[in-house]
Amino acid sequence: MKEKKEKAKEFGFQSNLKPEKEKKRTLMDDMNDLRLGNLEKVKSSQIFVLLRWFSGSLKNLEICSKVAYYFFSINHDILKRMLFLGVDKNETFIKYPKKSKDTDKIKVIKKYLKKYYGWSDREFYLNIVEVKRFLENKEKLNEFAIKCALDKKESKILEIEYKTFKKPKVMKDQMDLFSDF
Repeated sequence: MKEKKEKAKEFGFQSNLKPEKEKKRTLMDDMNDLRLGNLEKVKSSQIFVLLRWFSGSLKNLEICSKVAYYFFSINHDILKRMLFLGVDKNETFIKYPKKSKDTDKIKVIKKYLKKYYGWSDREFYLNIVEVKRFLENKEKLNEFAIKCALDKKESKILEIEYKTFKKPKVMKDQMDLFSDF
C-alpha cells in the first residue's frame, strides 16, 4: 500500500488509496485461535462467552466446570491454557438455542384467553390443542384481534393485519342535546 503511494508521488499523481482497516475480531476468530493454540490473540474479555460455548458439549463439560470454578481467582492467561489443553477441538457447539414462533403466538394469545374465559394456567394447557387449532384459523384470529384490541406488535407476532379504528367526531348539534337537560 505504501509502495503504491510512493510510486504515485514520484510521477506527480495524488494517491486516493486509503489505508486498509483491520478486520474487527469476532468471537468465532477467538474460538478458532483458541483451538489452534494462538492464545495471545484470544481476548481475555471473551473467555467467559467461549467457556459458555464450549460447555455445550458433554465431552468439554468437565474442563469447563473447572475453568468456571477458577474464573475469578486465576489469571486469564492460565484459563486460556486450561481451555486449550482440555477442550476437544473437533467438537461442534451451539451458539444459542433457536426459539420457535409458535411459543410466541401462544404467549400472546394466552393472556387474552385466560381473561376472557377465566382460565387458570392448568386449564389453558389442558386446552392447548384447541388453542393451536384456533391459531391456524386466520378469520377467527382477525375477529379475536378486534375483540381484544391487539396492538401492532401482537398482531405482527400472530401474523395478522393490524386494524386501526378512528374515533367518531362529535357534532356540535349532538353537544347541544346534552346541554338541553
